[in-house]
Amino acid sequence: MTRKKLYPLVVTASLAGLGWLTANLFIPSLGSADTHICLFRLVTGIPCPACGSTTSMLSFLHGDLAGVIRWNPMGLLLLAAMILFPLWILYDRVYGKESFLRFYLGFESILKKKWVMLPAILLVLANWAWSLYKGF
Repeated sequence: MTRKKLYPLVVTASLAGLGWLTANLFIPSLGSADTHICLFRLVTGIPCPACGSTTSMLSFLHGDLAGVIRWNPMGLLLLAAMILFPLWILYDRVYGKESFLRFYLGFESILKKKWVMLPAILLVLANWAWSLYKGF
């Protein structure tokens, strides 16, 4: 992945996520289970590994830390990434650096190692099992 491709992709995804989160703050019915925004859930009838992320982030913003865990613990990581990554990229652009690109490439190379990838996959599967268990 090159800087020219990575930076716009991350900024666009982060802004879209923050936009969705902001819309849910002002129009709570957007994220209700009745709207079935998740394509995976719409097709299969079961929650995807990321289901509950928006509600988890909203719980955090409302100070409900138990809600973060209850809905989807990955939501907190997603919220941090959506806020920090665009700021980091802005820093790189202003100062002519490539620190985010180096971070991304380093993280990617670490994640490719089997001793890291397997536990990461197991964590995602455990989180998904939690979503299925609670019957999101």
